[in-house]
Amino acid sequence: MRFILRGTEVDLEPDDVRRAIDGLAPEPIRKYWVRIGPWRYPPKQVLEAALKSKGYEVTRVGFTTSDAFSILKKLGFELGEGR
Repeated sequence: MRFILRGTEVDLEPDDVRRAIDGLAPEPIRKYWVRIGPWRYPPKQVLEAALKSKGYEVTRVGFTTSDAFSILKKLGFELGEGR
């Protein structure tokens, strides 16, 4: 899927996301989560890991939770709110 994230064109697929978080320990959930396999992760943690694995220079301050939530939802991942 191609999209623009804060002025940068990005190409990211669901398998890219899954590979990026393989073996990555989930950080504590604050409010929102994304389920990948049996685990729930904060959306920003997942998107940052996926983008970095694809070679994009990004940090979590470069995008919002809403950005991450929307992108991961469009990629077909289950998302939710609450701990």
